[in-house]
Amino acid sequence: DAVTLTAAVSNDKNAAGVTWSVSGGGTLSNTTTSSATYTAPAPSSTALTVTVTATSVADATKTGTATITVPAKPAITTGALPAGTVGSAYSATMAGRGGIGPYTWSITSGTLPAGLTMNSAGVIAGTPTAAAAGTTNLTFVLTDSGKATALTATVTLGLTISAAPAIAFTGTVP
Repeated sequence: DAVTLTAAVSNDKNAAGVTWSVSGGGTLSNTTTSSATYTAPAPSSTALTVTVTATSVADATKTGTATITVPAKPAITTGALPAGTVGSAYSATMAGRGGIGPYTWSITSGTLPAGLTMNSAGVIAGTPTAAAAGTTNLTFVLTDSGKATALTATVTLGLTISAAPAIAFTGTVP
C-alpha cells in the first residue's frame, strides 16, 4: 500500500523545500521538494514502525516526521475446534491476530455440521442434529479490513460431533 506525504517549510525564502528519508522499512518514490510517496514493504509476521522524515534544504535543523505503523500480516490463532455432541448447545469463536481489524470470517471448503452456523465475526453456534455426527474438515478464511488491499489467512480444522449418549435401563420390570 502507498500513501502520499506532503511537507511545507515556513519562511523558506528560496522555496528550496525538503529532502526525504525513511527508516524502519518501505521505500520512497516520486520525491519532490514538497511531497513523496511512501510504499510499505510486503506484510511480514511482525508489525513495523516506520519513520518518514522531511528535512529543510535551507536549514537542516528543521525537520518534520511522520510515523507509520505497518501491521503484521493476519494469522489465524485458533488451532483446534472443541468437539460437540448431538443435541447439546455448541459455541466456538475463531480467533486471529495481525492485519487490520475487524476481521471477516468465512468457510471456503466444507460445510458446518447440521444445526450449526457461523457468522461473519467467526462465531460458530447452534445445536448439532443427529445428521451432524462425525468429523468434518472445514477451511476457514480470515479477511482483514485493509482499505487498499485486504489480506487473508487460511486454516483447515476438523470439527467432531459425537452422537448423543444412549440411555440404558437396567433391572427388571415386575
